[in-house]
Amino acid sequence: MRRKLPYLTLVLPVLGCGGGGGAANSDFGDVAGSQVSVVLNNEENGVVSDPDIGLAAFVIGASDGGRVVAQAGIAPGATVGPAATSGTASFSGTYGMWIADEIVQNDNGGVTWQEGEARGNLNLSANFGTGSVTGSGTGSSGPNSRIDVAGSISGQNMTGTVDIRYTDPSNIGRDLSADMIGRIGTNGAVGAFHASDADTAIAGGFVVD
Repeated sequence: MRRKLPYLTLVLPVLGCGGGGGAANSDFGDVAGSQVSVVLNNEENGVVSDPDIGLAAFVIGASDGGRVVAQAGIAPGATVGPAATSGTASFSGTYGMWIADEIVQNDNGGVTWQEGEARGNLNLSANFGTGSVTGSGTGSSGPNSRIDVAGSISGQNMTGTVDIRYTDPSNIGRDLSADMIGRIGTNGAVGAFHASDADTAIAGGFVVD
């Protein structure tokens, strides 16, 4: 049985040739149905969705090269409403993310890490006149977390960063800056984000209306 609150330790034996290039990697990925289109070992999938707005999916797991991978993306067909070039809007909704922390590559090519799924509530503000979006969210389940969103708007496209703050398995506060992409309109927004460093990989998403 897998325990998701707050962290579960994963130990994988030799998966293949040595990975090289670090123990963690993160990126954006395509979404099919409600999952990111990538196959990983011991993968954990997450999703945030609103039937009136859209869906963001995210996943963590181990590649055959002995590296922990985190990917996030947005499902096609988001219905965020028309693009706007003036006015402001305030939205609220939820965010979620899978965190893989304390990642260690073993001498034999295997990898160990601790994982947890954090979820919370998010408030987002859009200024369509200046083409900017900001927001903040606080965790409600899983590892303690907070996210701060800052980005720009071009039509229905949204890009920027998500500052992720969370408590790691050793109860130490961590702070990572994630890349973010999304879709936004007058009805709401949906976004995906990812971040990684030497021993951490995070993938997540949010949806607001």
